[in-house]
Amino acid sequence: MADTTYFQPESTLGRPVRDLLDNEIKERLALLEAVLNADRVIADAVETKLGQFSDAGNPLSTQSQALTDNTAFDLFTFPLADEQGACWEVRATIYADDGTDHQMISLLFHVNAINQGGTVTAVVTEGIADVVAASGGTLTLAGAAAEGDANIVDVSITANSSLTPTTLTVDWEARCIGSSAAASRVGTKVNANA
Repeated sequence: MADTTYFQPESTLGRPVRDLLDNEIKERLALLEAVLNADRVIADAVETKLGQFSDAGNPLSTQSQALTDNTAFDLFTFPLADEQGACWEVRATIYADDGTDHQMISLLFHVNAINQGGTVTAVVTEGIADVVAASGGTLTLAGAAAEGDANIVDVSITANSSLTPTTLTVDWEARCIGSSAAASRVGTKVNANA
């Protein structure tokens, strides 16, 4: 005859284990639901900030905005309070054509700005040299930044084609990569058509 002294019926051994597993599953589901709700809150916040960017969201960007040849084109602005500084990274690509020849250029530049005693100093550093593809003529692209309204930095580009372009467009993207104040991490598109 078999020894059954160590046998525990399911009602005394299985139930506590099942209860522990059920509680663990419930805790993990609650954690997953909290994460999903947080993602929804972030998505809603980004959606309500149309035309704006913060470092918690997606980069500020547009596609295929029309330019005027050899004329400054304002991309975006960002605030810069007294005794603060910020650095933004900007990528821009220009496409030009005159119906016969085609040109394309890309540029990556950084805007470093400080506000000392109410005077804003903004410097543009081109980190990656221009990359040009052209079937004819020349195309240049330069970035610029300066104080606009009080404590506001304006960021712009100027494209210059040797063609008489019938099409001249820019696609661009910008993100704050460092700031001494949270407010300077939010930019606003100037020509927000896309």
